[in-house]
Amino acid sequence: MTIQEFLERVEGHPCLDVVHLGETICILRCTEEGVSREIRLGFWAVARCEWEQLLRALSIPAASAVA
Repeated sequence: MTIQEFLERVEGHPCLDVVHLGETICILRCTEEGVSREIRLGFWAVARCEWEQLLRALSIPAASAVA
């Protein structure tokens, strides 16, 4: 997955917001059921994984399950 595709999916996900966007990492805020946590994610992982794999690995609910 490209970085641009990843950022578009984050933007469209109801639980996720980008807190920081660097050259090699980003920090996401995941808010679910009133609880918020921040996730630091290297772009190497984005390049190697599919969107669904990242969601599972980071315990982020799928957007369809949240809506």
